[in-house]
Amino acid sequence: MRKIFLIITFLKSFSVGVMMPVLALSLIAHGASINTISLLLGTYSLTALFAEFPSGIFADICGRKKSALLAYFLSAVSFVFLLFSNTLWLLFLSMVFTGLGRAFASGSMDALIIDDTVSKGITLVKVTSRLSIFESAGLAAGALAGGCLSGIIQRYTANILTGLIINVLLLMVLIFFVKEKHSDLENKPNKNKIGIQIKNSLSFLSQKGLVRILLVFTILTGTALFSVETYWQPAFSEISSASWLLGVTSFTGFAFVILGSKIAECFLAKKPNFSVLWLIINKLIFGILLSLFMLQNQIPLFIGMYVFIYFFVGNGNVTENTLLNQIVSPDQRASILSLFSFILQAGGIITALLGYIVSTQTNYRVIWLIAGILLILGVGLCVLLYRRAIIKSPA
Repeated sequence: MRKIFLIITFLKSFSVGVMMPVLALSLIAHGASINTISLLLGTYSLTALFAEFPSGIFADICGRKKSALLAYFLSAVSFVFLLFSNTLWLLFLSMVFTGLGRAFASGSMDALIIDDTVSKGITLVKVTSRLSIFESAGLAAGALAGGCLSGIIQRYTANILTGLIINVLLLMVLIFFVKEKHSDLENKPNKNKIGIQIKNSLSFLSQKGLVRILLVFTILTGTALFSVETYWQPAFSEISSASWLLGVTSFTGFAFVILGSKIAECFLAKKPNFSVLWLIINKLIFGILLSLFMLQNQIPLFIGMYVFIYFFVGNGNVTENTLLNQIVSPDQRASILSLFSFILQAGGIITALLGYIVSTQTNYRVIWLIAGILLILGVGLCVLLYRRAIIKSPA
């Protein structure tokens, strides 16, 4: 993989990571409340949800580089709105631009990197693992830096400015150091090509077997991840006032994502035929850990449970991405990756609605129990789909 792609992957994740230890707290500092956090983050997910598939089509037809440039510009705008926000409405605007930036980034750079790297003979599992590792390293480093920056200036201004500067830097790097090889599909886009791309992508989703298993796990993983990312900081703040420890916790969590990613890479390289079974076991343990997370009221146990959850996030991410990229054609890659990111965001929308209801009726931690049970039930459904696929497959 080219070094410039590794640098971009790291920096992009760093800009996200620098906000992760304090995202919910920064929203509260700029005009939100504990009851409106889930609605704000739900706005982000809803925006990304509606923009994901169109942005993937845009990337496949008009170019992955153009899509990535637009993504970093939109993300920079979102940081500007957050920086100057004092009202809930400006926060909603910030979340809209964050969602748009996420949508245009999700399929574009990954598709560009995968196509460039696989064409050089590197296996898909190595590409997806390396992407996951560098993304996690960027998130971990950003989270550690974010924890340190959180106490420098009030209202988490240092964190926000860092994210803004990095996105501007990414724009410059992409403009001057990345070139894209355009396929015939990307030349002279027209309505007919767009229609064909949409039809082919939706046809892909209608497939049975592995595609359906990936669909179930993607939406339930979105629900589970969103529940953790929305509420772990307020829960942490209830049992510890050490803000620097937020960064350390995020850093350790993403270090475990890297560990989980590497273990998945090693396993899948040796036992590729057990990929689906490996994914099912991963999601079962993830669901059990998440269900137990709501009970942790001691800092060591809370952090320990948090980092082990992220171990299985990294492990499952590599497995899912490897399986998905194995069955998708290169000319549809950005569209399908964006489509699955769309489905992941749909899980986030479900959590945002559930989170608002739960937080207004009872302790918000109950959302972790609900998301964990849903994931465990999803595992049961996928076991049935897996057995059916095996029975129907030719001997």
